[in-house]
Amino acid sequence: MTFSEAMNYFYFRASVSELKMLNKSDYTLGISYHSMLYLNVVASVENCTVSKLAELMQITKSGATLKVNDLVKHGFLTKTQSAEDGRVFFLALTPKIAEVYGMFSKIGAEIESALQTKYSRAEISLLAEMLRTVSDYEGVSNNEN
Repeated sequence: MTFSEAMNYFYFRASVSELKMLNKSDYTLGISYHSMLYLNVVASVENCTVSKLAELMQITKSGATLKVNDLVKHGFLTKTQSAEDGRVFFLALTPKIAEVYGMFSKIGAEIESALQTKYSRAEISLLAEMLRTVSDYEGVSNNEN
């Protein structure tokens, strides 16, 4: 299997697995895949604001604001006003959504445990380094003709 084939397979399996989890409302509270994308950004970005969210997702600030307000309304996000600048609000997951994200950490720990039975610590570290490199890849240049 080539690297590209392995990446395609990995992405396919990860996507299907995540969708299966999302469809089990007892795990994810019925959150849509689209909403989960927003929540992933908020969970991963320190001091996330609507502006940062819009920039990272390459959407308009007004579009991000509408979605954030919907997620707040449904109890998935909180907005906390900055003590330094009253115009700035930081976004955070609510405890019930943070619990869903705990499930992803648990899955990661289970996978790591399974890898440890088959691979050395050095091999697992190398895999972790390679996954970070793959994750940081930004994609094909927008200047292609």
